[in-house]
Amino acid sequence: MKKLLFGLASILLAFASPRFLQCQQITKDALARFPPQTLAVEYSRPAVLRSLPDYNVLRARYVGAELQKLENSLAKLGIKEGDIDELLLGWEPGPSAMKMEGLARGRFDPQAIARQAQAQSIHSQPVGDNRAYCMTNDPGSQCILILGKDSGAFGTLTALEAMDRARSGSTPNLGSDPLFSKLIGEVSGNAPIWGVAVKTAVPKWFSAWMPGQKNLSLDWTSTMKDVNALSYRVNAGQNVHLQVSMDCNSGQAASTLRQVLDGLKMLQSVAWQNMYPNQTNPFQELDVSLDDRRVSLQMTASYAALEGAASLGSQ
Repeated sequence: MKKLLFGLASILLAFASPRFLQCQQITKDALARFPPQTLAVEYSRPAVLRSLPDYNVLRARYVGAELQKLENSLAKLGIKEGDIDELLLGWEPGPSAMKMEGLARGRFDPQAIARQAQAQSIHSQPVGDNRAYCMTNDPGSQCILILGKDSGAFGTLTALEAMDRARSGSTPNLGSDPLFSKLIGEVSGNAPIWGVAVKTAVPKWFSAWMPGQKNLSLDWTSTMKDVNALSYRVNAGQNVHLQVSMDCNSGQAASTLRQVLDGLKMLQSVAWQNMYPNQTNPFQELDVSLDDRRVSLQMTASYAALEGAASLGSQ
């Protein structure tokens, strides 16, 4: 009984911790601001990840071309990587690839940013009650919207204006999608990285996250055609521990997917061992389970296994 009470107390303390409350705030902001056509979101907590000994390897996995462009834009405004504590990225359909926008929490000095923008000849545009700094006059230019001393948003000017309209209630927001809200509620928590993908973003997520992609000739779009939604958590320590849940449109589809993933585990385990005999084999640690329409997998991988993985928006 004492163990049970201690466990319940630990859970309550975890949910009352500043980290969890911060995560709740940025998640609430995202549901209020992101458009309903959002296909995927990914939360990360750089303030925690930076303390990891292999942070640079993990950072290389999720800092793709889009986030590198964002970092460059922030640097022009005098905002350093160390100023960012939390990121919540969102992707929506685009002409050729998914478009990324997002929210950030950390430390921002609006007056200092305005002075730096003026020194860099970066002009600002009004967005609601705040101002956005766009790197160029091009419609597709990256813009940074300062929302206060501890929060900001980024995306194209059009995306930021749409986010402001959604927040004000004049247009629908992502929170109006009951499935997305449910999935975010289930997966969000104390993990330093978590996310949700639906529809066409599901196979793109697998192409981005799963190790050994360059040696894997698998059509993820066909494999994941019956998966309605995916959610995941990533915990990082000595290794990277990945937990994924996939909700299929039927029990039969879930059973078939499990069989495919079990077969993939066997094939990739042998291939990985032959190619990387001195590295931890992530597929030996892959566990696939089935519960009605939900297929879950857990994998433990070394940081080296993530090298070469791409960001979601580049898929």
